[in-house]
Amino acid sequence: AMTYSHGKGQTEFRYFGEDGDVVISSSSVGGSISADLSKLGINFLSQMSGWDVSVTGSLVPIPFDASLGVLTYGMSLPMIASEEEQRLGLRFELEDVSLSDNVWDMFDPLNVFNRDTVSVKFDVSGLMRLLTDYTSFDVDNADDIGALQKAAEIRSLKIKSLMLSALGSSAQVEGEFTFDGSDYYTFDGIPRPEGSVRLTIKGVNSLLDKLSNSGLIGAEEVMGARMVMGMFTVPVGRDELEAELWIDENGGVYANGQQIQ
Repeated sequence: AMTYSHGKGQTEFRYFGEDGDVVISSSSVGGSISADLSKLGINFLSQMSGWDVSVTGSLVPIPFDASLGVLTYGMSLPMIASEEEQRLGLRFELEDVSLSDNVWDMFDPLNVFNRDTVSVKFDVSGLMRLLTDYTSFDVDNADDIGALQKAAEIRSLKIKSLMLSALGSSAQVEGEFTFDGSDYYTFDGIPRPEGSVRLTIKGVNSLLDKLSNSGLIGAEEVMGARMVMGMFTVPVGRDELEAELWIDENGGVYANGQQIQ
């Protein structure tokens, strides 16, 4: 196992030439990296927080500042075939990303859109069984469903967080599924899932209005988007929608209580 951490740091890059100059300055509060490789698999996690960058100079069309609250990425993957269930995990988080107003003004000169920070999160975990050692898997057949079925067997998958927040709106997905490795027919090539997932959307109607009023999308596109949302979501608050999708033990697919397959 290896663990490395660092505290506050600053870097600066300067370029001066006959054609002009560029200065890039950055700083961060700190971060850490941990990695572990064993017969159980590989575990890796990297985190960095409080990153700020400034780009100036005559070679830069628009000098700008940007900041990032937290950057996290990691994974847990088995490497050796096993008769027992093995843990699987993938994680990526980009929190509180912001750009200076002069960049926003290029795309939004009338200040129509919400300029709050942008965040993206992807965090899933599960149980699987590797049927063949990772080193013996032929990557040339990675797009072959039959080859993948022989290489690994997924048992369960939990969506801890799948989230996007930007422009004053947000969408978040959470859910959990188990998979029947003996049934690859109900869903044509993948093990039959059973479980549910919940989608929560906030502020999307306001965002659609702003996109339409700015001329970025037409009225027909807005109407089409709202029709689709109306088919699969239900209102639960002021500009807040929810949808629940679940799959039963027979492969039936339901959305908000209505069977769709």
